[in-house]
Amino acid sequence: MPSFDLEPDKVFSQQHWAEIAQSIERDDIPHDAKQGICDALFEYTMSIIKPEDLSRFIKEAGQFRAAASRIQNFLRNFRWHTKLEELIEEIYEAQRFVDHEFKIRPNPKGGRSKSAARDTFVYRLGLVYRELTGNDPGLTVHPNTGKLSGPFPNFTTTIFRFSGIKSRGLKHAITKARQDIAANVKAGDPKNRR
Repeated sequence: MPSFDLEPDKVFSQQHWAEIAQSIERDDIPHDAKQGICDALFEYTMSIIKPEDLSRFIKEAGQFRAAASRIQNFLRNFRWHTKLEELIEEIYEAQRFVDHEFKIRPNPKGGRSKSAARDTFVYRLGLVYRELTGNDPGLTVHPNTGKLSGPFPNFTTTIFRFSGIKSRGLKHAITKARQDIAANVKAGDPKNRR
């Protein structure tokens, strides 16, 4: 998954980042970890988009790039020329990513299932959590209420809440992420990536 260098402070507010840090008893979240969270969220968001929407985006982004290029030629002697050139390049990068995502989709009739996308998102959050804390993601369930508790579930539910993602099935996703991370650590995968 490429990094799009999303600006973490535009994805979540400073208050949200502070609450995410508090969820794992930290004072702050380093920029690299914020970037990892944002990249995982972007990947999740892209993976649940329907193929027909991805196809439409690819087509419209191409049309926009062509129109922006014509405007850029018209404004070549103005100071906005460079900014427009940067915008065209960023749109091209996004278009290439979406085109790649569209081509790797296994099911032409729909996006990745939301549960598969959610499981991958939680796995990626588990890797960030592990980097931040030095601990493998844990899972604690309150014996009376059955609710998730503990640092990693708090971390993931906080990010889900700020992202507007429903936490339904999160217990299963955390269990699966824990197993996958442990298996990859045992196998000696240095990056521990899917």
